[in-house]
Amino acid sequence: IDSVGIELIPPSGGFTAAVLLESDSNNVADTFVTAPRVAIIGVDGARVSTQPEVVPNPAVRLAAGAGVHLAVFLGRRSIDVLLVTKNIADDDACQTLQAYGVEVQVHPSLAGLTDATRELATIAARRAAAP
Repeated sequence: IDSVGIELIPPSGGFTAAVLLESDSNNVADTFVTAPRVAIIGVDGARVSTQPEVVPNPAVRLAAGAGVHLAVFLGRRSIDVLLVTKNIADDDACQTLQAYGVEVQVHPSLAGLTDATRELATIAARRAAAP
């Protein structure tokens, strides 16, 4: 090999976020493992998707390892940001999220999906303004 070239491509500014929801698919759940649903929301630049994909929490009925199972699910879905209302108490789940590169943000005031969407717009604006 005579030379190697590296092409740097600037990030698009987009990311994928997740919010844990109650059964009504609107209210934000207070717990990590037992939240019945997960909203997956795409953010493209400063534009937050108004139609999140809401899926069942695959770990909700597991007795052991549910936190890690949910963390792996989020990691495999390429989630970049997870919005929660409380700190996640399961250390193994936190380590798994960290290993997948999921940034956990605690926002106690999140009540509904609309609040989460507004918060994601704020996060996107901060990311876009960062050098």
